[in-house]
Amino acid sequence: MHDTCLFHPSSQGEWTCPHCGASFCEQCVVWKDTGRERGQKPGAFCPNCNQRLQWVGAANLLPPFWERLHRFFLYPFHRRVLLFLVAITTASVLLGQIPILGLMVRVGTYFVMLRYAYEILKTTAKGDLYPPPLSNEVLVHDLTPVLKQFFLFFLLAVGAFLVASAAGLLVFAYILFILIFIPALLMVLISTNSLIRALNPMIFVPLAWRIGPAYLLMYFFLLLLGAAPGILVQTVVIHLPGFLQPFLSVAAKYYYMFVSFHLIGYVLLQYHLEIGYDVRYEDFRAPDVGHEAASDREGSPVWSEERHADSLIQNGRYEEALDFLGRRFQAATQPATELCRKYFKLLQMKGTDKETIRVGRHLIPGLLEQGERQEVRRVFEQCLERDSSFLPDADSLFQIAEIHDEAGEHKRALKLYQKLYQNHPRHGRAVEAIFRMGYILNERLLAPDKARQVLEKVIARYPEDPLRDRIENYLRHSVP
Repeated sequence: MHDTCLFHPSSQGEWTCPHCGASFCEQCVVWKDTGRERGQKPGAFCPNCNQRLQWVGAANLLPPFWERLHRFFLYPFHRRVLLFLVAITTASVLLGQIPILGLMVRVGTYFVMLRYAYEILKTTAKGDLYPPPLSNEVLVHDLTPVLKQFFLFFLLAVGAFLVASAAGLLVFAYILFILIFIPALLMVLISTNSLIRALNPMIFVPLAWRIGPAYLLMYFFLLLLGAAPGILVQTVVIHLPGFLQPFLSVAAKYYYMFVSFHLIGYVLLQYHLEIGYDVRYEDFRAPDVGHEAASDREGSPVWSEERHADSLIQNGRYEEALDFLGRRFQAATQPATELCRKYFKLLQMKGTDKETIRVGRHLIPGLLEQGERQEVRRVFEQCLERDSSFLPDADSLFQIAEIHDEAGEHKRALKLYQKLYQNHPRHGRAVEAIFRMGYILNERLLAPDKARQVLEKVIARYPEDPLRDRIENYLRHSVP
């Protein structure tokens, strides 16, 4: 699926709605808490019809495997994998020297490592690019995938014997055919967990075909990875001290095994849409893909549902959007700034003065907190147009007066500071507002007599205020 987002044509669609057929990027999806277990991601819903969305974003989000080859080689160096590799390699080398028991140890450790490699492939194919956890259930108690692989190879060997018996030289074509499609066989085995399907050429051949030239490129890299341990031993390991050679030879074999299985799993993930392999959004974790914003979403569930209003507005359904936002606004103890912003704009379009002013009182503090000072000024003026006596809370009014003063509108700032003092004489910023009045009169409007009168009045009225010393000092040194 390579459709673009309905509302952002330049963005790839990561979600599709089976009900209305629209595709959406992550920004446009409505996220809802669906009673999920702790630690899981919220559910994604269509902003158009409010139906559960199907995630198809892995193919659009992931870079091609040939662009991240270095990460495949770094994968086994994750602390969990590296410690496991060192521990198993050490046990295999040391205990492998014991007669009879040594053979059992080497076979056992190979089974365990192959089982973990299968878990790497399976986890990667599901969309989790972090190494899977280590557990007895995975490594020891459930060796079914490993046994299925050996049985798969056994059946392929039996097939080679039957072909050789019946057709002689055709066995070479059979072997070549099998060797080319071995990765596809493993992909089918992992994705379906079925030996019968894995052996069916009507399944594994089309799978490789749907991946296309990338399958051949993956096959080429797998050949290199398969040859790498032997080449490493012959060119590097043999020149190292003797006691290190067995350890590094075994470690190299398991290292490249993990890299190879991780690569196969990633290709299965990258082409899961073409293959028809389902990848769930809940399982997707990619350290090198900028898709770990779930924590941010969960921290702001109020904003996430406003995307539904965006969809309604962009489709011209203004009355529905107004009703939706109005219900959200009424239900919220402290309405979010984005909710207030959208609701305020729609109310302006409708011309509902009383509700516009009520929402404006909530919107102004939020905008100030976000540093949108010019937007605050615009909202304040729009509220005044509907009610000339409109005043926000004292803290917001003080900051609005500052905005006007900084803009050179000193008389307007003077009036706003005065209104703050008149309406909130006991507020913590009332004395500071009067001090600002005196400062504007003296410094901006060049009226020192009026400034002295205002400042002396505030000293007399608030003799215990912490600003008293500062005001007296200003009167003594700055006011003529």
